Amino acid sequence: MQLAPPAWAEPPPERNAATEPAGQIAVLTHNLFVGADLRPALSATDQPTFQTELRKALDQIADNRFPLRAVSLAHEIAQARPHVVALQEVFDIRLNGANASGPYRNHLDLLLQALKLFGDEYRVVSQVRTLSATFPVDLDRNGSLEAQVSLADHNVLLVRKDIPAAPTPFGPKCNRPSQDGCVYGVVDHADLPNGRVIMEHGYTGVDLAVNGRDYRVVTTRVEDRDRQLSNTPEPIDPLFATFQSFQTSELITLIESMPGGPTVIVLGDLASRPEDEAVGPLVVPPHTILSTNGFRDVAKLDPSPPAPGHTCCQAVNLRKKKPQLNRRPDHVFVTGTPVEVQTDILGDTSLDRLLAGGRWPSDHAAVFATLRY
Repeated sequence: MQLAPPAWAEPPPERNAATEPAGQIAVLTHNLFVGADLRPALSATDQPTFQTELRKALDQIADNRFPLRAVSLAHEIAQARPHVVALQEVFDIRLNGANASGPYRNHLDLLLQALKLFGDEYRVVSQVRTLSATFPVDLDRNGSLEAQVSLADHNVLLVRKDIPAAPTPFGPKCNRPSQDGCVYGVVDHADLPNGRVIMEHGYTGVDLAVNGRDYRVVTTRVEDRDRQLSNTPEPIDPLFATFQSFQTSELITLIESMPGGPTVIVLGDLASRPEDEAVGPLVVPPHTILSTNGFRDVAKLDPSPPAPGHTCCQAVNLRKKKPQLNRRPDHVFVTGTPVEVQTDILGDTSLDRLLAGGRWPSDHAAVFATLRY
């Protein structure tokens, strides 16, 4: 499928690092959404149910048409023009080992292809593979498991091409390396009819210098399977709260143990709201862990933050015209005290829907932040 921007889509603004204020960095984080609710398939206890639910998920992913959503996502990035883009839930879905039409797409490749339509200013600097599983599937419903469907999830960091950057060298401090990043040591699992699937999550980082200041930018997505796509903001189940707490604690411990003194930015889908409460003395929400360990939520530093600032979650089919966003699990946290902070929520306007062919570009909105130190 050839991607093309609408003729009326405005070109990206003309900016470069040489003309930007000293000490300024702009970052954007966006969970891209695979395109379906995978929970029914991942909770199936028998083969017929698993096959039915997986086929439903694949049909929904196809109907949500990531190639079109990628154009809207690329336009969002090109207009904001951050130095660093953090992406979560970046899937590569394959049929019998290869990408194909319908749901079997490499979402990162499609986004990079779409970015070329708007100036081709970004490259992948760091990524981590998290969930990775292959399932035998009865696609033609004849009772034979004739096909193999593979799912691989990633967190990815893109950096503008005019900014030198390198993957953060986690080295031996990372107990479970994956590509350029790390997989958390404490993870959930799903016991399916075809065997156990490990529900891995992880993090990855980039080190870079922007406008005279050194930064370490780390993105993550922690366990969120309990209320993925649920629009009822009830307290999270204690089991999943435990996974979130241990994963975030592992990340903070690793960051604090690394040498050097760059300003650290942690951004991504933390599956945690500022108002979430601790389940017990050892099970503390991710937002609280970061806030009490030297990190500051930039939304609270912005003197005029976007209201209401919610980033999750649109309906699964992405087609409801009125935004369904009612909570904020997506965050940007920083060390130090920036002298100027501006934040915005992107991906939640009628133009975003139009560019994505009448769908929201993702079930999450993006968080964009400009910081000056």
